[in-house]
Amino acid sequence: MLLPAYVMKEELQAAAKAAIVADPARFKWYRMTPNSPWLPDPTNDDWNHVARVSVGGDGAILGHMSARVDRGSLAVDEVSSVSFKPGSITFLRDLQRFMSELQGGFRVIRFTVAVDNKIAERAWRRWCEANGGHEVGVLYAYGRAMDGTILDVHLFQIRGAGL
Repeated sequence: MLLPAYVMKEELQAAAKAAIVADPARFKWYRMTPNSPWLPDPTNDDWNHVARVSVGGDGAILGHMSARVDRGSLAVDEVSSVSFKPGSITFLRDLQRFMSELQGGFRVIRFTVAVDNKIAERAWRRWCEANGGHEVGVLYAYGRAMDGTILDVHLFQIRGAGL
């Protein structure tokens, strides 16, 4: 189930912290964009920043997704997603729903993936191809991993339906 992240802010931050502490290597690329806080910090509105949580049938938070939105230009960037329960079908469905909502309401969606994050690179390339997007190129020294490593990232872009 996809819910606004703000209504579960404390649970989201606790789940993110527990997942990162339990397996820091798996979260190397988490929150790598220049303006990202270490823990998700959703706001009480969706005007500038859209944030959602994926919640399982047992009420556990399965993951988090967010995006910065510019309503003036109808553009989305800094899309971020993280699954706290790898392999969760519910999370993947919720992520697809989140991206579809963004694609339906905005003209363009831009997001980055760390060059060395092979699983995410492959998954997002497939998703872009299936949704009319493409890889724009590589942004050099754009991100920073949690261990401090400076990262090159792939920039992807897809067109939305706009309003």
